[in-house]
Amino acid sequence: MSQRKPLKRYGRLNINRLDWMLAIVCVVIAVASLWISLGISIADAGEVAARALTTFGLGLGFSANAATQGQSAVISATVTVVIYASLVLLILATFGMSKNKHGDRIPGIVAAFVAALGASYLLCVYHELVAAKAVAGFFTVILMIFIVCLFLGVAVCAYCAFTYPLEEKAVVAAEKEPEPEPEEEEEEEAEAEQEPEPEKEPEPEPEPEPEPEPEPEPEPEPEPEPEPEPEPEPEPEKEPEPGDEEEGEEEAEEGEEGPDGDFFDTLGKRRKRIPFENKVRRADPETKERYKAIVAALREYDFNDRKSIPGETFSYKRSKLLFITFAGKTLKVHFALKPEDYKDSPIPLKDAGDTKKFEDIPLFLKIKSDLAVRRVIALATKIAEDNGVPKK
Repeated sequence: MSQRKPLKRYGRLNINRLDWMLAIVCVVIAVASLWISLGISIADAGEVAARALTTFGLGLGFSANAATQGQSAVISATVTVVIYASLVLLILATFGMSKNKHGDRIPGIVAAFVAALGASYLLCVYHELVAAKAVAGFFTVILMIFIVCLFLGVAVCAYCAFTYPLEEKAVVAAEKEPEPEPEEEEEEEAEAEQEPEPEKEPEPEPEPEPEPEPEPEPEPEPEPEPEPEPEPEPEPEKEPEPGDEEEGEEEAEEGEEGPDGDFFDTLGKRRKRIPFENKVRRADPETKERYKAIVAALREYDFNDRKSIPGETFSYKRSKLLFITFAGKTLKVHFALKPEDYKDSPIPLKDAGDTKKFEDIPLFLKIKSDLAVRRVIALATKIAEDNGVPKK
């Protein structure tokens, strides 16, 4: 048995305060009509009620005539002004609100027009009943209260229709608005997928011997006490080349130009980069401590320390001597050293000199252990002495 398709619903599905105002106006008119019917029935004033209907009709037809109607002509003129002014307001306001997509305000204008119709007709009935003295004074007092309420309703409904804040619409818009996802976290996850963090397990330090790349080497001199060193790390599936940036793109340093003299040739594909300081802040505790130890040793000398988005540069007399950056989540340091001087060195230095931005600082070392930290400090001390960098 096939399921029946749900019926389509048209128009506004959610009511607001202006809809309630329209309903209240209709209820007041209905109660006032019952009150008139009761009074006319008790006083047997059907002829007076007929004259009230005639006065109302002449007002709608622009036919007020003081010679034939007497004081009723004033009431007919009042009916003409009130009803047609509210009708013009209804037409213009409905057109404007529909064009500006404020359809939720229209019920307020409709309520004002309905209140004007009801108040005008009740005014005609009140005038004829008072002129003919057909009913008691208590009845006319209650009828006047209904008339005043409806005339006030015209003003209140029109005012609310133009000032209604449309709170329901604002709430719906806020619920449908998607929450922005932080781009930096997505960038960090992508880096983690590209270069996984190698597992580390402590083991006794082996005897000094040349160590294969890229696992850290023992110190050239034997240590009096063995200290834990990380296990040889598995080579990642894809490790960025030394000349590549941490985010997988090559970007020109300040003042650098591309091979053809165009600065923008070296930028590559535009991507949002995570600043170096943010990467340090998000690094694991061991990486933070190693970074602090290296920076503390370098700041004992009178280097010019400058941080940028890619990393932290230590220079002296406008010569770049060391550069600290990240490869994924791994800290690495570039040195202003000659590659040929360290071909047979037990330190696993790598050469990035074929990349233009690292021509001045070709050798680099990844910091994956405390031993690597000590090696960086030793190399930095040698660079400071060779370049005449004084201590602070």
